[in-house]
Amino acid sequence: MPAPLLELKGLQVEFTTFEGRGVTLDIDRLEVLEGESFGLVGESGSGKSLTALATLNLVPNPPGRIIRGEVWFQGRDLLRLPPREMGRVRGAQIAAIFQDPMSSLNPVFTVGEQVTRVLMHHQRLDRKTAYRRAVELLETVRLSDPETVGRKYPHELSGGMRQRVVIAIALSCGARLLIADEATRNLDVTIQAGIIDLLTELKCRTGITVLYIANNPAVVAEICDRIGLLYAGQLVEVGPSAAVLAGGGHPYTRALLAAIPRVGDTREVLEVTEGFPPDPIRPPPGCRFHPRCRRASPECQAATPPAVTLGPDHRVYCHHAGWSA
Repeated sequence: MPAPLLELKGLQVEFTTFEGRGVTLDIDRLEVLEGESFGLVGESGSGKSLTALATLNLVPNPPGRIIRGEVWFQGRDLLRLPPREMGRVRGAQIAAIFQDPMSSLNPVFTVGEQVTRVLMHHQRLDRKTAYRRAVELLETVRLSDPETVGRKYPHELSGGMRQRVVIAIALSCGARLLIADEATRNLDVTIQAGIIDLLTELKCRTGITVLYIANNPAVVAEICDRIGLLYAGQLVEVGPSAAVLAGGGHPYTRALLAAIPRVGDTREVLEVTEGFPPDPIRPPPGCRFHPRCRRASPECQAATPPAVTLGPDHRVYCHHAGWSA
């Protein structure tokens, strides 16, 4: 098995609101292996994007702060690096693609200028060489007539084209890890498919490690080697995609899979998990999923669930892991 490229240990992030303080992210252990595609899945508010921000040490303070934990990348704990050194890691060694490309691109510069500036900053290239390389990158992400596209401003491009520009910027400096935080969420279905195909092709070509963040386990399973599921800021299951989607692990995983519509399904109403995710300021004791779990027992309320190994590199945080349906 490849060595972990990224490893999160005992990571906790706390947010302060007018209602009080709450731990919104609490990850015991999470590894992303060298060269793999890893999918991090969970419903809105589960802590997926916060995991990406914590990895890059970009949690906004205030109102949030990392209260403890370690983020190991290439033998260094990123949370202990000085700000200047961490700035060299972002973009050059760890790149990110976020949900809305308009929030990542500067509206007053052409997209070609923005790619050029990244190359000049991280690669120390002169402007002429950097611009030539920028045009090559725009062509690499399948933008037709990259010279013309490079002279346009972000508002002159479609959503799919803007996202391709962001991908070009992310890949411009040869990063070892790419974080794709719901990179296709705001695009229509056909454009989503094109972006996913592009990311898959670029991964095969460059060998980059990819951390995909999404809320649909079925989509992530198509492109990822392993999957991790978050619920209420905690990791509940992690393992190979096929093993996780087999549905024999955590009750939350089963609930997500049961809610996915399938071709030929004649049900008029899809299966629904009753209730809502817990309030992070006042989380329930023990397992955070137990108020919505059909298999909940007094043990689930009394103690935090341990990590149970179900197979090679497949672990579940549940008192009833692997129970039969």
